[in-house]
Amino acid sequence: MSIVPHHTSTARAPASTTRRDAGAIITHSAPSVPESSLSVSDLPGLLKQWMAFEGEIAELNSQIRERRIKSKALRASILGVMEKSNVVQLNVSKGSVIHKVREKKETLSNDFIYKAAKQFFDDDEEKAKKLVEFLESQRGTTVVHDLKLAVPKSKDSDSASQ
Repeated sequence: MSIVPHHTSTARAPASTTRRDAGAIITHSAPSVPESSLSVSDLPGLLKQWMAFEGEIAELNSQIRERRIKSKALRASILGVMEKSNVVQLNVSKGSVIHKVREKKETLSNDFIYKAAKQFFDDDEEKAKKLVEFLESQRGTTVVHDLKLAVPKSKDSDSASQ
């Protein structure tokens, strides 16, 4: 392990994590050691724990992603049948499934704001561009300290993906 010093440190270990497993709630508490009592010699152990959690989170996120894909496909099928059959509500053991219809607003992207401003200013591109630049300059920023696990790509995975 090599250490690159940084002028400030605001990283904190999470107090606890909670997950559901087969209906039960399992809570894992991270050690709540004050940061002031930690030293460089504690880093290997802390990194090992953090990397283990990151691995678990990656695996769980992969499983969640698969379930969301399946859920989305099922939702589309159910909605299709409900629309075709003019069914608004289905009673199920946990309550009811309701077919809702709503309008969704377009995202306020810089491109959308530019097009709308250009229309508002009677196709004056310069005024529209200045408005977008002004709005962008007014957006606040915050400094976030985080960790990222950078894993070098192996040559095996590069050749397998080609």
